[in-house]
Amino acid sequence: MPEPIDRSSLRPRLRPERQIEPGPSVPSALEALVQGGLESEADLEALDAINAIAIIDFMSGAWVGPRQPLQSRAIRERLEEALLARAEELSLWDLSDLTHRYRVARVEAGGFINELVDLTLRNTDPTAPCSTDEEEEDRLEAAIDLLRELGLAQIRNSRALDDCVKIITQSSFHLSREDAVEIMRGLGMMHASYPTFMTRLAVGLHNEIPDMDSRHATIMAMGMGEIRFKSERCWTALAGHVEANLTRYKPQELILMTWNAALAGRRSFDRIWEAVIRNTPRLELSWMRMLTRAGLYREMDLPEHLAVCLEPRFAQSEEFLQFRHINRELAEILPRLDLSFRTNVAANTYQLGVVVDFEDGPVELRPTAAWRDYIDFDSRKPLGGAEHLRDTLVERAGIEVVRVEIARLRDPDFEGYLADLLDL
Repeated sequence: MPEPIDRSSLRPRLRPERQIEPGPSVPSALEALVQGGLESEADLEALDAINAIAIIDFMSGAWVGPRQPLQSRAIRERLEEALLARAEELSLWDLSDLTHRYRVARVEAGGFINELVDLTLRNTDPTAPCSTDEEEEDRLEAAIDLLRELGLAQIRNSRALDDCVKIITQSSFHLSREDAVEIMRGLGMMHASYPTFMTRLAVGLHNEIPDMDSRHATIMAMGMGEIRFKSERCWTALAGHVEANLTRYKPQELILMTWNAALAGRRSFDRIWEAVIRNTPRLELSWMRMLTRAGLYREMDLPEHLAVCLEPRFAQSEEFLQFRHINRELAEILPRLDLSFRTNVAANTYQLGVVVDFEDGPVELRPTAAWRDYIDFDSRKPLGGAEHLRDTLVERAGIEVVRVEIARLRDPDFEGYLADLLDL
């Protein structure tokens, strides 16, 4: 067993900024084929002679570049078929790069990426022993980057998760802080449950918290929140560090950390949540909505001064006024609902929520301890039936309700929007 190597003094883990324009490695022949439509048998035969890496390079550059010849779904699907046929040629880095390209180009490709990852890892053994330290480090970097990209794209692939976690746990390298937070964030955004492994990461990061910058602290909170990591020790240390360095954090980072503390059922960020409201009167409307949603998830009655502190347009909006009304009324009536008790939340890897469809549109209500007494999470229906819950809401709160249902809420827009905006 080699001596563990501390990677913190080695080169940065992530590759240099990826090139988004087609480079010299992209054969002009491939560009000509794509421009021609890839319709004839001769075109497809010529495509067979081009290697997978050149196809990946060309696809990425074409999507982000000025001409965008790959907006054609038919052409894109032909190139995807060519990559699937050459899956054994790809490495972990190639899978990570391709996932990154699809994500930044906002191309929906979860099915294709999943199939390509499965084929590649089935036909290779990425966990086989390495012959040199350099090879092992490169593989470790690729595994971490693949977890990161799959997480940001919210593509959950069990084979990739198992292989990447195995690579990381077997490595003789000590993980840097950057490594640990990226792994935690990737697994969290895929809602992957590796409790022993994640606990080890969080406990290891605990001692790093005093030296963290806002980016690392925010990513750590995202990872712990998504997997519902409830360590009071870690959350309290993180909140204490944030409070001591409040001016170094963007309001958006504070909102995101508060949101994830709420997901984990921790109240460590209550004072920080209120500080954001008091001290940031000019947040954009989108951030106002996130603030109120974080408050609802935590069953926290919004402070009386909130309407004064919030951005005036939002404070006077029907959305906010309705939100505040619903929050108070539901907090009063839910404990009095005469419904039987049954719950099974722990085994569910998705976030569950209640959707109440009002006449002017649906509103998401996040289930906390109070909700779990009245919702059957197995069947995803209110105990006693949706009609009973609807009638109760109408009768006791005076709210016009059209429909009530339980839904799986991954909330990709919220996490994805924050990650993109903060460049995490």
